[in-house]
Amino acid sequence: MKMANNKIYSVIKDGVILKNGIKNLVSAKELAKKENAEIYCDGVLIWGPEAEKKPVKYRLKTLLNVRKEPSLESEILRTMNAGTVVDVLEIVDDWLKIGKGAYVFSNGGIFAEEICNENRL
Repeated sequence: MKMANNKIYSVIKDGVILKNGIKNLVSAKELAKKENAEIYCDGVLIWGPEAEKKPVKYRLKTLLNVRKEPSLESEILRTMNAGTVVDVLEIVDDWLKIGKGAYVFSNGGIFAEEICNENRL
C-alpha cells in the first residue's frame, strides 16, 4: 500500500520563487542544485547554502533494510520498522545515508519522508 506524502516543497533563489508545489524532495534538490537555490517546506528553510549542517530527520513509511552501500545488491545490515525516525546525513540518489556505511532506500519519498522541523533554523 502506497502512503501519501503530504510535503510540498518550494525552490527559492534570492527571494524569488523558482518553482512552487514540488511534491518530491529529490526533484526539488535537483532544481535547487542547478540554480544554486534553497528549498523550503511549510515556510521553513530545509536545504541550501544557508541551511544549518544538521542531520535532517526522516520518518520511515514501511519496514526497510539498512544496507552497507547505496545499492539494492548491497549487504543487509539490519531492518528498521515503519514509523522509525532517522537522522539523514546525506542523500545519494534515492538513498538516505543514516550513518557510516548505513543506507536506506527512500524511492523518491515512497518509503521515507522528511519531517519538516521548524527548529532547524
